[in-house]
Amino acid sequence: MSAINKPVNQKAWFLILPVIVCVAFSAIIPLMTVVNYSVQDIISPERRIFVGTEWFVSVMRDEDLHGALLRQLIFSFSVLAVEIPLGILVALLHAGTGLEVFGCSGSRGPVLVDSVECGGHHMADFWPYRHWAVGCGHDEAGY
Repeated sequence: MSAINKPVNQKAWFLILPVIVCVAFSAIIPLMTVVNYSVQDIISPERRIFVGTEWFVSVMRDEDLHGALLRQLIFSFSVLAVEIPLGILVALLHAGTGLEVFGCSGSRGPVLVDSVECGGHHMADFWPYRHWAVGCGHDEAGY
């Protein structure tokens, strides 16, 4: 067999250029607003006071903020310390048990969507027309 030589054409990249321009424009405008508000104390529409980096310095030296950040980090890590081992334990307990997960399993393992062979199996468990699941490798009652 001979290899097919296709010409390299990069013109399709120009098709996404309008999207990139729109996304960049819609991201720049809110960013400019945030920067503007972060360096001004806006008391009223007519009265604005430029404060520069004064607020940033006061916020970074605030002990309440440091305490809140530390508490948030401790909470997040403690939740992850419980969730990760628990998730691994549940996954290991369910692996190989033959429990069905959104479709047919068994010798093939869990399948998320198997609409050709067993499309109506889980629907048949709760659906009054259980005979619809016949053909999924189950008995005549749909189980």
